[in-house]
Amino acid sequence: MGATNGTTNGVYHAEDERLDSLYSFWPGTVPAPAPCPEALFSLTLKGKLDGIETLLTVRGQTPEEFQRNLASVRGLLDQPQAPRSGHAKNGQPPSPTGSFCVALGP
Repeated sequence: MGATNGTTNGVYHAEDERLDSLYSFWPGTVPAPAPCPEALFSLTLKGKLDGIETLLTVRGQTPEEFQRNLASVRGLLDQPQAPRSGHAKNGQPPSPTGSFCVALGP
């Protein structure tokens, strides 16, 4: 359908050559990259990064690659803060869990 180097169906046309030179800057078609294979090892960590809640996923195709990738992201997430003692998130004292004993009497 199109012309290249000033020819159409093997016949030279000056107009084709002019059009070809006009669009010579246009990049050729580039094949799409191959899709990434599914990782054999994967771990998603939930935490905060600069105070913003985030998910961080580490992947690898081999145990060695996974361990290298995991080591490279260690320390990126903020350190978890210890909960304030004596009060739950809603400001109320935490409710007791498990069994406990109350002594009644004089």
